[in-house]
Amino acid sequence: CMGIDKRDGLGIDEDEDIGRAGQADALYLVALDTKTGKTDIIAISRDIYSDIGVYSADGVYTGTKKAQLCLAFAYGDGKETSCNNTVSAIERLFYNLPVNSYFAMDWQAIGELNDAIGGVYVTLEDDYMYHTGYYGRAGDTVRLDGDYARAYLQYRDVTQLNSSVDRMNRQINYLEKFTEKVKNEHFFAFMKKELRFFR
Repeated sequence: CMGIDKRDGLGIDEDEDIGRAGQADALYLVALDTKTGKTDIIAISRDIYSDIGVYSADGVYTGTKKAQLCLAFAYGDGKETSCNNTVSAIERLFYNLPVNSYFAMDWQAIGELNDAIGGVYVTLEDDYMYHTGYYGRAGDTVRLDGDYARAYLQYRDVTQLNSSVDRMNRQINYLEKFTEKVKNEHFFAFMKKELRFFR
């Protein structure tokens, strides 16, 4: 599962070069036991250095290089080739573990999915939301709606070394609360309809 740092939909404009498709800032590997139905979600840091596929400005594959994992998505069309490049990088990272399918969405979709289930309640672990203009301080339980949900999952202080780890911890907290609310087939029917890109 890939959360892409774009707000205006996946894909690049005709006049944009390869490398401008956005970054996969949220990366999660979902492992499903087909015998028991048990699902585990593995959070993968966007900052892991890994072998990613690199393409020239006109889209010609030039090989691999060590780079941040999140950049694998940038090399492609912002849709299928970007997703496949990211999947290949993840597979290499996990010693050629096959990844059977993927899901990618832009940040704007967060509010839509969040609001489709009536919002999600989380307990804030720090004051960062208050300092970014939203309500709530550390220890407060708040309901995330629309843009507030997006901000909770997206924001990080780039001046702080571990800010992407802090953000990933918020994302994990959110996913736990989200999945608690989402255990009925009506939601999955909606999700299948609303996915931005799915293989």
